[in-house]
Amino acid sequence: MNYTQEESFPEAIAVENKFNEFFKNVKAILRQCNIKDTDQKWNAKDVELDAVLIAKQASVHEALCDNFNTPKAITELGELVTATNSYLSQNPENIKAPLVRQISKFVFHIMKCFGIYEEGDYPAAEGAEGSYEEIITPLMNALTKYRDQIKKNANTDAKTLFKISDELRDDILPYLGIRLEDKGKDQDSIWKYEDKEKLIKERESKIAEKAKKEEEKRLRAELALKKKSTSGKDWFKTFEADKYSKFDEETGLPSHDLKDKALSEAILNKLKKVQNKQEGVY
Repeated sequence: MNYTQEESFPEAIAVENKFNEFFKNVKAILRQCNIKDTDQKWNAKDVELDAVLIAKQASVHEALCDNFNTPKAITELGELVTATNSYLSQNPENIKAPLVRQISKFVFHIMKCFGIYEEGDYPAAEGAEGSYEEIITPLMNALTKYRDQIKKNANTDAKTLFKISDELRDDILPYLGIRLEDKGKDQDSIWKYEDKEKLIKERESKIAEKAKKEEEKRLRAELALKKKSTSGKDWFKTFEADKYSKFDEETGLPSHDLKDKALSEAILNKLKKVQNKQEGVY
């Protein structure tokens, strides 16, 4: 991509994230696709996506033959990714895995030629070193603990079981670098392998946002209680002291505005109505 201003940098990051998320989505969804259980006869959507792939392969080739016009090539790949994401949004039973793999391999091949990805970045997960047993141990420990909790609470209400499941998704798997995403009703969830630090930061951000909303809710409740607990006589001195300069000591009504000018009879009558209404609340 070409960019010369600082404002263009977020756009470049967004494009990179788009491709990263695409490969993760492909891996997550293809796990659900069993070729043996999928009708391999192409329908209109399959033919349409294949036509987009052929067209984009030609346009990317044309762009690179045009003095290595990489920005144009990236744009064409981005449009292919958008079309494929739309295709992947349908029921997994209708997705043709070989077609999706072909698109994924093409996009990855071009991005690897540009030096953006390296061999092994996708579809294999990064950082998978050591024996298979060592790799899966943290995940199996988490799943074993989750299963034990489910067994222990099997006779409780559904709300408790949902809470345990949400804790696995929100509080445990992020520390293993796994993002678990719930889909719509009657649809299987999917998981993606992510940067652990990124998931932890997202979790901390959600916790902070939740705490902020709870604090705002507490302050609103506190203010509502304070308003209900304030008599009509004390109302203006408590909640509208910044609007007036003097108050009647006997009635509690304001007597002068901020410019120290006496309030008119009409204004005083309106304030008395407010005061009477507040006294009823109190």
